[in-house]
Amino acid sequence: MAVRRTDGYAAGVPILRQALRVFRGRDMSADEELRWIWFAATTAPDLLDDDAWDAPASRFVQLARDRGALAMLPMALTAQIIFQILSGDLSAARLLLAEQRAVSEGTEVWEPAYAAQLLAAWRGDEDLAAKLIPATIVEVQRRGEGIGVVAAEWMQAVLFDGLGQYQAAFATAQGAVESWKEPTITTALALVELVTAAARTGRPDIAVEADQRLAEITEASGTDWALGLPARCDALVSDANTAEPHFQAAIDRLARTRIRGELARTHLLYGEWLRRQNQRSQAREQLRKSHEMFTAMGMDGFAERPADSCVAEHWPSPSAPRPQVARRAVPGT
Repeated sequence: MAVRRTDGYAAGVPILRQALRVFRGRDMSADEELRWIWFAATTAPDLLDDDAWDAPASRFVQLARDRGALAMLPMALTAQIIFQILSGDLSAARLLLAEQRAVSEGTEVWEPAYAAQLLAAWRGDEDLAAKLIPATIVEVQRRGEGIGVVAAEWMQAVLFDGLGQYQAAFATAQGAVESWKEPTITTALALVELVTAAARTGRPDIAVEADQRLAEITEASGTDWALGLPARCDALVSDANTAEPHFQAAIDRLARTRIRGELARTHLLYGEWLRRQNQRSQAREQLRKSHEMFTAMGMDGFAERPADSCVAEHWPSPSAPRPQVARRAVPGT
């Protein structure tokens, strides 16, 4: 972690990967594991490695429960809830969030409301997000946690981009990435929202610059999650003649990950792009996929957009029954 901060993200990535491998293979007592597992549970997402994230996050929660480490349990649950949200299991996230609230009320150990506000953002719950996010920003500023401000603003940008409120998303995401220059998962995800909002509000220069900053982080990571996000951003900053292969590459990459929400967003953005190119049947198929995925995950704010697109074009509703057809598997899935 020291190398990552002194010599840069790319220099730290291989050392952090090795540290995770050593940690997973080490024979240690439960108390020793509990002492160090927070680092593993936060390092894996910082590498944009969904495969390496789930196990330590789940183990952190289990250890805290088993050892009666109630002061650590809210922190452990935050890591696990955020993973569940990004992987599209909002039902599991809600159950864990209820546990976190109960533990915090009993111990008076409160984590910033990152998990609750990210859940609100992905669900499109403007009222709840408007209540939680400003309060979190005030709290983390008081504690001097600048990265906490970036996290809250990223989550707010997710909400605005999901609802199609691109001007608000642009202002929020731009504030996030300008206030924190160090490459982290939070800045990477905020850059994704900035590219999306800037491309949709006629700011191509800012979108391209943000896409380039994103690539510096994701190329060092090299996971399918890391490479899928900039591929989608590349599509958003490309012209009509070159965008489609980037959308397809993004879908191929993200389909190999557990980050289902971002895969659904890619189908949505691809479908909206196809609609603008007047490729109606192809657009309809992408919008159907995104609507079905968002609906199944409970991401209602995002789910309304493909449905609205179909109504505007007088297409059948994405949720209408249709014949089942065989689908070719994406290579490598």
